Amino acid sequence: MNEKGEIELEVNLEHLDFWRYYIYSYFNFNTVLFICFNFALFGFALLVFLGNSFTGSRIIGLLISSFLFSILSILFSIYMSAEIAVDFETTFKYKFSDKKIEIIGKDSFSEFKWSCFTTVKEKKNHFFLSLKDGQITMIPKKDFTNKEDILEFRELLRTKLEDKALLKKSVGKLGLK
Repeated sequence: MNEKGEIELEVNLEHLDFWRYYIYSYFNFNTVLFICFNFALFGFALLVFLGNSFTGSRIIGLLISSFLFSILSILFSIYMSAEIAVDFETTFKYKFSDKKIEIIGKDSFSEFKWSCFTTVKEKKNHFFLSLKDGQITMIPKKDFTNKEDILEFRELLRTKLEDKALLKKSVGKLGLK
């Protein structure tokens, strides 16, 4: 914490962080909804194409085809993201104060009030802060200087977000390297 009572953190995101972020943000309720929608749409299209003959083998074929179509859609999306991730490496500076969070990048600046966040989840090596509009900000624990900084950050999150902060209680493994 600096003299103004702010927590400042330099975050270096690398190729592996991109994939952790992508997997965390991609596999959520919207993905399940997407798969179900594809399942239903593709199954309905095949049903219309095949006509009114309902046999067990045709229904099983429809289900398998719908499932494969959904999986291929997801794999295509992952492939497109992999093209972005090839040279991914960037640095952000975060400033956490009593009133807001500032995120300063090489060519960008964002400022959020604490009320903009819907949840904060702590995983083994990262904090994930979710905004109301669906954006997710990832903060790797490796970028904290020591265990005390992580504990101080947890306390700030608990104070500002109260029941929205899904954080670990133990002081044990904090994800530092």
